[in-house]
Amino acid sequence: MNIELNIGLDVPGAVNTPASRDMLAMRATAYLTAAFAGVAVRRYESSYLQDGATVTEAGMAVRMTAERPVDWMIAGLSAILSQDCIGVLDADTGAGLLVGPKAAEWGDFNPEYFNRF
Repeated sequence: MNIELNIGLDVPGAVNTPASRDMLAMRATAYLTAAFAGVAVRRYESSYLQDGATVTEAGMAVRMTAERPVDWMIAGLSAILSQDCIGVLDADTGAGLLVGPKAAEWGDFNPEYFNRF
């Protein structure tokens, strides 16, 4: 199955610097390349309005191949990176979900906010 991920590189409540974002991206890439085939990574920034102000967050889009369900491994990565959740898209079926310790607080997967690889 072909999977795409959206992984935030800003940690809630932390001072998010270019160096800290680079460290999270390297940690995520190392984790994923050790477990999955065909991992490709693209960095992005996304902006949205919150309380009348524009918020810009850094993230990474990942494309990879998996031969088994991956939810538990993605949940582990979310915890390692101190992320509330990670967006997961099955690129073959178009089905998406949020996976991580606070996924329920974010609601349902919304493809409008997903950065395709």
